[in-house]
Amino acid sequence: MVNENVDDLDQLIDAQEVATILGLAHRNSVSTYRTRYADFPPGQPAPGGGRSRLWARGEIVEWHEHFRHRRAGAGHEPSERLEVLVAATTRLLLANSGSDISIREIATEAGVAHSDLYRHADSKEQLVGLAVKRVEESIRLTIPQDLDTFRDKLPEILAKLVTTRPAMLVVADRTLRGESPSSDQELAVTTLSALIADDRASKKRTSAVDPRVAAAAMSAMLWGLIALEPRWLDALELDAIPLDQVATIVSALLDL
Repeated sequence: MVNENVDDLDQLIDAQEVATILGLAHRNSVSTYRTRYADFPPGQPAPGGGRSRLWARGEIVEWHEHFRHRRAGAGHEPSERLEVLVAATTRLLLANSGSDISIREIATEAGVAHSDLYRHADSKEQLVGLAVKRVEESIRLTIPQDLDTFRDKLPEILAKLVTTRPAMLVVADRTLRGESPSSDQELAVTTLSALIADDRASKKRTSAVDPRVAAAAMSAMLWGLIALEPRWLDALELDAIPLDQVATIVSALLDL
């Protein structure tokens, strides 16, 4: 039942709107925030039962503001106005390729005057780079904290990855040009590597394949498969590459 203490039901928002406020690429990343940050607002069950939850918009906005200030104090977060521009760029990036986004579109999406944008950002490249970093962090946060759960959620994780194809293309282009992620950025591949290593240790299982190599191979396969799928479909005479079959392949690789 919805909390009767909330005066205005119109102020209740679902996980998708929470993700938008937080600048996350996927609504399911909200559940990871709930697990990872002890002070994250718990929300309340949505009407009708099930696992869906609702939050008061004000409490999410307030939590996000405190969260940004904490990260800013640790040197991890851009200024407040730049944060707004990065969140807008992230939304546009997930709907288009990075090269298709214009500075004017970013300003409009962020509700910032085009003439004022350069007071807060150096360039479109800077904003796209920060947006890509945001998307990669969101992908990393989708990885559960144990390998068995990772296996169970593979189809769901793969479906999320497909939605980040535009960002993947930008990362691939930057990588080919020799650009590396910032030194303070933890990537999904490192999280996956640690997950595989921890699982082997807990089950006392050995393998000739280094967990880091296994994580790199799986990540490269998924990255390439999703980014290049449109190019391959005609040659393979497929309408789409079935994600359930991809999940079967990834699960098998985890056993190597």
